[in-house]
Amino acid sequence: MESDLLDLVREPKICDVVIFDWVVTFLIGYYLALYLHEKMNVKMEKAKFIVVTIVFLIFIGLYAHIIFNVPTMMSYYLGISEKPAR
Repeated sequence: MESDLLDLVREPKICDVVIFDWVVTFLIGYYLALYLHEKMNVKMEKAKFIVVTIVFLIFIGLYAHIIFNVPTMMSYYLGISEKPAR
């Protein structure tokens, strides 16, 4: 059952990139940035901090996929890995 639900939400794609993964990354980045901005008393403007946090999470995700040798469409488009088998 869980696998069916995950397959269902990960089905919609744009240019073979799963929309769900990007939406979740942006939401986590947004809320994490809001939380950290408040708790750490960051001097950076809130909107800039949100963008920096989201970009940082994208790079962390890309790096994790490279370390564990998991090909993704993003790494394929960047020329880092082969096109993943679907």
